[in-house]
Amino acid sequence: MILNGFPVDPDRLKIVILSAPRTGNTWLRWLLNQAYWIPMIELPLEWAPGCADDLPPRFVAHQHFPPSESLVRWLVESRAFVLTMIRHPADTFLSYFHYVKWHDTGSDLSLQSPFIGNESWRSAAMLKQDGDRPGKNALRYINYCFPQIYANSLAWAKLGSHVVRYEDLLADPLSQLREVTSKIVPRDEERLQAAVFLCKPEQLTGPGLIDPRHLRTRSARRWIQELPSEIVDAMAGLQPYASACKMYGYDWSRSPLEPLGYDYDKIDPFRGRDRFDNGELIGPSLAKVYLHGVPNASARWPDPWVTEGESFWNWLRAPSALASLNPDLPTGTLTNLMVALHNQRPDLQLAYRNPSGSDRMGFLTWFLGLAELECEIPWGLIGPVLESFCDYLNSQSGDPFFRQPPGKITQLTVLDAHGAKTNSFRCADCMQIELEFQLDEPVDGPLIQYSLCNAKGEVVFGTNSELLGNTLPRLAPGRYVCRIISTLSIQPQNYWVYVGLACLNSADSLVPIHTMHCKEGITVIGGDSQGTAWCSTRIAMARRSDP
Repeated sequence: MILNGFPVDPDRLKIVILSAPRTGNTWLRWLLNQAYWIPMIELPLEWAPGCADDLPPRFVAHQHFPPSESLVRWLVESRAFVLTMIRHPADTFLSYFHYVKWHDTGSDLSLQSPFIGNESWRSAAMLKQDGDRPGKNALRYINYCFPQIYANSLAWAKLGSHVVRYEDLLADPLSQLREVTSKIVPRDEERLQAAVFLCKPEQLTGPGLIDPRHLRTRSARRWIQELPSEIVDAMAGLQPYASACKMYGYDWSRSPLEPLGYDYDKIDPFRGRDRFDNGELIGPSLAKVYLHGVPNASARWPDPWVTEGESFWNWLRAPSALASLNPDLPTGTLTNLMVALHNQRPDLQLAYRNPSGSDRMGFLTWFLGLAELECEIPWGLIGPVLESFCDYLNSQSGDPFFRQPPGKITQLTVLDAHGAKTNSFRCADCMQIELEFQLDEPVDGPLIQYSLCNAKGEVVFGTNSELLGNTLPRLAPGRYVCRIISTLSIQPQNYWVYVGLACLNSADSLVPIHTMHCKEGITVIGGDSQGTAWCSTRIAMARRSDP
């Protein structure tokens, strides 16, 4: 078989998961991300020769491509290790049926879902007509459309892809990850256990990670309760479902027994506890810091929930050794926890390149304003930082550079690519934001800030003029118009649009002037993205004369 027939280069490790949708691809991708600490990337939605030329040397990705000559050639030439997920046909279809109900099925959504073909995806919209329970439209779909979707996994398996059964991953993710990594680059048991614990479904569906609807039930054999008998009987006699069942040990028995769920407590360093002994919550981010952020953490703190003495809790609260690199700010404004979070998140590393020095104030502002929401950090780890920051503010009351320059955003208007007012967009549409602001005195080092937040208040995308390489000149008093042009490469949902006006003071610290958000918000429909959002953005500004 043509795939996976060569040794893997750990320094250029490429892992590609190619399977039918709704078979556990997202879960496996996260497990491998944590096992190897390699980035997760999004492959292009449609495969074409040359489309992978700019991919990084190491990554893990998944997509639903059918086999093609150019794709197989690229996989072989790049020495990518290929994996394929397989799942009981009935459970796969049931998960797909529920996915279609909440996923947009607009007339051109097939462009975002090439793995099932244009006509098949357009016909998927008819599944919504069945309501909450599969009916006559579902029966038609499993006969004429779903076979080519499901057969995708079987085709890749025939080419030599390493197959993982979803049911086996559900029953014992540790043994499955151990087996998979033994075929790629073996990992030690401690690393594997940490990966499995950090990727348990309850962790993955936390803020800013995976939409919980992608991991709807996390179970097997739900088809027994939810699929009508006529659909089950039809699938049992149809290809490729029948051959898949024979090959991978599935049956059509209506026994209600499900495989037992995996006991995550046996690999949980917190022994099943969800709180420290002082009552503060233990969120997923703190577990990740314990497992990945501190060398020999288990030896230093064998009982990490304890908060007294030389404890994990007190280490998180303590000032980082890097804090002294900026003597103008108290050491309490940069804790070990803050540094660990910065090390974990590429978006923070991009936004605050020097958190111990020139970017301390901006990073501190993020931590005090958003860390509790985005990372589920308990207040007991944020409060001391705020107290230290307040002491600093009080000590700076006489500093003329600390005073906020007077100015105000006077208008925010959301426009489409043609300049018409709107709040409805499709994925990949161009959105324009016209921003008007007034300055009453000169401002050095001005910055324009722009971010998108979901309905929960979580920042999905954010940038500013400085990060975009658009250093703005000194602005004299007057009225200005700024236009932000952004391509909406984000998940379909409702968003709040935030803009801000700020400047850098003499210490290169960020000083906010004014912020504003679009009161109506925007709605984005169509498409799907599982990775980190990156909206290609540019900012153009022109002086506007006073009336």
